[in-house]
Amino acid sequence: MATVLVVIEHAKGELKKSNLPAITAAREIAKHTGGDVCFAALGPGSAAAADNAKALGPAKIYVAEHAGLENFLAQPYAKVV
Repeated sequence: MATVLVVIEHAKGELKKSNLPAITAAREIAKHTGGDVCFAALGPGSAAAADNAKALGPAKIYVAEHAGLENFLAQPYAKVV
């Protein structure tokens, strides 16, 4: 069983439509592997994004609110993920 993690994009807590293809792909992968789909919301506004993302049905949502994650840089994101 595999867990598929989707790092959801948001702008100050509001989810972006660009998440939908990634979530759809994650669901397909999870269906074929018998795993779960989980989300990660990173950066300022992540708690609000997580609340908004609950309606999309993830098994879990991980939240990391920190000012250092505001600029969508790979190194800080990689340390969290």
